[in-house]
Amino acid sequence: MVSVFRDTVSSPGVGFVSVIQASAFWGAVLLPFVYVPLLVVGLDALDRQLLFAALVSLNIILLVIGHAHRS
Repeated sequence: MVSVFRDTVSSPGVGFVSVIQASAFWGAVLLPFVYVPLLVVGLDALDRQLLFAALVSLNIILLVIGHAHRS
């Protein structure tokens, strides 16, 4: 435990990258749950279609950033 803390303190950038990757990973896991209400309501309006496209794009970005989490 102490060696992990020492490594994080000696190279704080690594800890920051780890936090970003973990956040992106869990964001990519949880974001699809936002799709469900949007799909239930329907994608008949242009603003809903654009929101859905933006959410899917964000999910892809989060997947790319977070793919190395815990690997």
